[in-house]
Amino acid sequence: MVRDGRATLYGRKYIVDGWLAAPIGRVGIRTVWIVPEGFLVPELVTAFPHSLGKMIRNLDTVVLTRDLPEHGLRSGDMGAVVHDYAEGAYEVEFVTGGGTTLAVLTLERDVLRLMAPSDLLHVREVERA
Repeated sequence: MVRDGRATLYGRKYIVDGWLAAPIGRVGIRTVWIVPEGFLVPELVTAFPHSLGKMIRNLDTVVLTRDLPEHGLRSGDMGAVVHDYAEGAYEVEFVTGGGTTLAVLTLERDVLRLMAPSDLLHVREVERA
C-alpha cells in the first residue's frame, strides 16, 4: 500500500508497505522513497521489516474497521476471507445468520482486522432495499 507523498525539504516522500515471500511465509516490509524536486524517478531511501499486523489468511474471520454503506456493511461486521491476494488485498464474504450472502468484496488490509478472542459478538438486522 502506498501512502500519499508528503512534500519534504528533499522532495516528495512516499511510504510503501507490502509483503515479501520468505522461507517462513510472508513477512511485512516498509520502504521509504523520495522523488527529488524536478525528477520523475523515485530513489529508495530505506527498507526494513515491519509489523503490518498479524497475517490474515484464507478462511480467517475478519472484522470491518469502517462502514461500507454502499454495501450495507458497518464497522464491526464480521466476514470470512475466501481469497488472499498476494498484494495485501482480500476477497471477503459477508453473510447473514441464515447463510445468505450479503456481499463478496475485495478489500485492502487497512479496512480489516482479525477477529480477536476477546471480541464480543453482536447481532443486528440487515436493512433490505
